[in-house]
Amino acid sequence: MGKNKKQSIDTINESPKSDWFKENMSREHCKYCYEALKVLKRHPNVFPFLEAVDPVKFGIPDYLDIIKKPMDLGTVEKKLNNFEYSNVNEFIAEVRLNFFGVTQ
Repeated sequence: MGKNKKQSIDTINESPKSDWFKENMSREHCKYCYEALKVLKRHPNVFPFLEAVDPVKFGIPDYLDIIKKPMDLGTVEKKLNNFEYSNVNEFIAEVRLNFFGVTQ
């Protein structure tokens, strides 16, 4: 996480006029999202939300029938590192999926 995160932020800082900014969130918003994610990952009860749920490993074969849009903070972080969010609202929506899921 640390090295990729640093590289991602450095890339943003090095090319503020690149095409990246035309389709993705601003540098300030990206940094805000990293900070929010950092705070969430420090929470003492975050462990169940750090990685994707493995329905086989945990013996819950109907998990994907119940949770229609599974999400975990590891995936959120990867998407943030890969500049896959075009705005903060997309980031927030996926963070919320971690805790509330989508069951319908």
